[in-house]
Amino acid sequence: MANRYGRGPYGAMAPSLKLGNVVHWVGLIFNGPRRRKNGSVTVPNVLFLGTLILTLVCLLAGGSALAAVFGTDDRQRVPERLKGLTLKIGVLVNTQADTLCTAFCVDHGVIATTAHCAYPKQGTAPLTRSIFKLAGASTSIAGANAPVPYVVSGSMAPNFQPPIEAARDWALIKLASPICKSGGLVLSTQHPNEAGNRPNAGAIYQAGFHRDFGDGQLVLSAPCTIATSFARVRRDAIAQDIADTGHVVLHTCDTGPASSGSPLLIDGPDGPEVVGLNAGTYVRTRASIKHKTDATQYRTDVIANTGVSVDVFRDRITDVSNHTMISTRSDLLHLQFLLAAEGVYAGPHDGVFSAECQRAIGTFERLHGYTERGAATVSILDLLQRRSLMRTNIETGSIQHHLR
Repeated sequence: MANRYGRGPYGAMAPSLKLGNVVHWVGLIFNGPRRRKNGSVTVPNVLFLGTLILTLVCLLAGGSALAAVFGTDDRQRVPERLKGLTLKIGVLVNTQADTLCTAFCVDHGVIATTAHCAYPKQGTAPLTRSIFKLAGASTSIAGANAPVPYVVSGSMAPNFQPPIEAARDWALIKLASPICKSGGLVLSTQHPNEAGNRPNAGAIYQAGFHRDFGDGQLVLSAPCTIATSFARVRRDAIAQDIADTGHVVLHTCDTGPASSGSPLLIDGPDGPEVVGLNAGTYVRTRASIKHKTDATQYRTDVIANTGVSVDVFRDRITDVSNHTMISTRSDLLHLQFLLAAEGVYAGPHDGVFSAECQRAIGTFERLHGYTERGAATVSILDLLQRRSLMRTNIETGSIQHHLR
């Protein structure tokens, strides 16, 4: 199903509250809703059976561009003092899904972006068609042809219905060639909300690519604000709409299509530092139903843009850069059988790495006191094999004891 917001539904806004004749819908629009002069948005004309279907679009293959602009449009070309960012911020393109997102270097051979950009169309578009382009160079994703590519993410398929898993919409990708010659951006140790409370105006800014602005050049959005509560929706209501709000950044940087995955920045002692990863736009839609005429009126409020705090993935870079992923389908199939034996996996035994398999690994790690990573690495396979062997030895020893 396609609509004028892009190709196919990538998420849904389900009713979060119903009081009398008023229904509220909550959701995320990726890369921003259409802006009107009064600051409201155009609601997609796809309301059926009480569910408002949205699409999460990194790049529209055609049609109107979508932007989330707060007040005046403050976007501009990156100034001279920040030109070094052009060597660390590039674009991630998937030619089959027709998507384009921003991504930035966190190491010489590792980039960060959103999960919905790393796995376009909910993972149905092959990563073999994904290319990272930076400062005239380009490369593919490491292991793109293998059963498990070198991608670590919060989730391969975050839940975008309330409570929205916005804090899981991040991904770290190892590149086939380390084209980040200038290294990676510094990931700040300062929490975004602390940075947002800094006394100097314009402390937060965003740098990324916007399909509707900048003619393909890196764009700066500033000044921005970060908040945890707004006049139109208070903190307790936000907590009902969005899960893990402590790791979600609600900001007012002006964004456009293709800016998903762009860094939210502050000025550190040695230059720009990343405090968050721009992901989408937080909207609330109010439907007023007139009983006498059965007419329904809709008003959609753009609350803020959403981002993910770097606290979530700062310590995960080594997972993708230093660990070895499972490289054969037979090993991945064996991993699925072992996870099923542990009682954490109920999916198909098909040798295909999926969101269900990722969740099962994370569940196993959490239940047994390990850091929850969800990565299909050789080390997690070895651990599961050792546990399986121990269980076999215990069962065999028990049988032999009874036979004596």
